Amino acid sequence: MLRFIPILLFVATLPVTGCVTTSNVVPMGKDTYMISSTSGRAFPERARIYAVKRANSFCDARKLQMEPVSENSSTSILSQAEFVFRCLNENDADYRRPDWHKDSGIVLIEKR
Repeated sequence: MLRFIPILLFVATLPVTGCVTTSNVVPMGKDTYMISSTSGRAFPERARIYAVKRANSFCDARKLQMEPVSENSSTSILSQAEFVFRCLNENDADYRRPDWHKDSGIVLIEKR
């Protein structure tokens, strides 16, 4: 029985450790996309980081700049992040420095 303890500990920690899954990028309108990520509860920031990295890669592949629109994250059994972004040309008039703030738990980005 003692030899199974390491296996049981490993299986018990799977839901709260390093695995991250990221959805495909979903179009949401002109130049606007959404992506979501899920990670273990012990590392809630990983879901957000993977979503942002995937958004950057998606725009980079199109030789465009990623501009965040909104981010919403939650933690229960697993941590989840939903990230909405745009892919814009760096000379586009809409491409500006984001100003992040929270409203009802959702991070909104205003451009100034």
